[in-house]
Amino acid sequence: MANLAATYYKQGQLNKAAEMGAKILSKREQILGSDHPDTLTAMANLAATYYKQGQLSKAAEMGAEILSKREQILGSDHPDTLTAMANLAATYCEQGQLNKAAEMEAEILSK
Repeated sequence: MANLAATYYKQGQLNKAAEMGAKILSKREQILGSDHPDTLTAMANLAATYYKQGQLSKAAEMGAEILSKREQILGSDHPDTLTAMANLAATYCEQGQLNKAAEMEAEILSK
C-alpha cells in the first residue's frame, strides 16, 4: 500500500495519495500503535502529501504531532527528530510563519 501511495504522489495524483496515506496511517496505528516508527513514517508521508496539496494547516498539525512524538521517543538530537523539525519549519515558512520557521531552523543548525 505504501508503494502505491508513493507512486500516486510521484504521478501527481495527490488526492489518491492522500486517501491511501490516510488508510495506511489508520492501519499502522491499529496494528503497531501510534508511537511506532513505521506509524510515524506513515504520518510523515501523509503530512508531506498534505503539504504538496496546499493543505498547510493539516500538514502543520500533523508535523507538530510527529515532532513531539519523535522528541519523546528518540530525543531532540536524533536525526529523525531533526528531519521532523525541518519539515515542520518548511511548512511554517510556506504558511508565512517566518519567525517560527527561522527559530526552528536555527535550532536545527545548533545541534
